[in-house]
Amino acid sequence: MKRIGLGLVLTVLLLVTIAFIVVFVQAKRLPTGRSDYVALGSSFAAGAGLGPLQTASPVLCARSRGGYPQVLARELRLSIVDMSCGGAVTGNVSNGGQFFQGPQIRALGPETRLVTLTVGGNDVGYIGDLSLMAMRRDRGLFAALAKATWHGPKLASERDFPS
Repeated sequence: MKRIGLGLVLTVLLLVTIAFIVVFVQAKRLPTGRSDYVALGSSFAAGAGLGPLQTASPVLCARSRGGYPQVLARELRLSIVDMSCGGAVTGNVSNGGQFFQGPQIRALGPETRLVTLTVGGNDVGYIGDLSLMAMRRDRGLFAALAKATWHGPKLASERDFPS
């Protein structure tokens, strides 16, 4: 019985290590292509959940082909480098660090003609607030936990706005 337990632990450890390596390698890839248009920002720009994911972008960023930067690039017939990433905060645009990535602005170049910047919502936690507000209206365990522990969104003066 102990052998099965150790084997299971080693298998899980191996899978976690492989997943970590895949995420790390994906995130370290530099953007490719001509950057006529560079999209910077968080999940709102990445278009998380708006159709199939873009090929060759970090899977944790959830960049979809249906996000507004992709649609805008097709409409304007511009080559795009989409650096947006779900969960990004303002500091990730200039400093990197999200999912092992470098700064999003590293994609800007002399050929860049258009830049969109869509970030800031994660800095103030609006997604968490919206989720908890919706959850409180539900019934069940998560709703009960939300009602018991969350007492509403923070006031603007209590939020941690980027400087």
